Amino acid sequence: MICLRPYGSCLRCKWKSAGNSQDVSMEMEKSMEMIKICLLGLSGMFISILFKNGKQEYSIYICLITGVIIFSFAIDTVVEIKSVIENLGNYFNVGNQYIATLFKMSGITYLAEFASNICKDAGYGAIAGQIEMFGKLSLLLLSLPVMLALLDTVSTFLG
Repeated sequence: MICLRPYGSCLRCKWKSAGNSQDVSMEMEKSMEMIKICLLGLSGMFISILFKNGKQEYSIYICLITGVIIFSFAIDTVVEIKSVIENLGNYFNVGNQYIATLFKMSGITYLAEFASNICKDAGYGAIAGQIEMFGKLSLLLLSLPVMLALLDTVSTFLG
């Protein structure tokens, strides 16, 4: 089994349970980052509420800017997750196209939800629904090659 020590996510590893200071500092750093993101989100929400009564267009801009800043915090986490999944893919001998498809699907899901929520906040529910529908269709389109490969594998085992 490959060791995931740098990622602090190996559940059965004795190294982690030994109380390594590197793991403790990584966990503290992630906890502090989550607190920062929560405070940033709440601050953006409160400022947006203040502007909602007077200048409503500023309220939407504040929500959008807050979301983009939070997304920029998430990029580092996504890079870590990507490297862990690639290591797992190498360990289990999974093709890189499946890992790439998984990341594309995750990205489409996140972007569709982000854009849809902004449209809902702005009061454009119909556009939000269309974004969600297109996101679902995109996921279906990306999953078709994976489903065909799975069916091919099953038919090989059965035939």
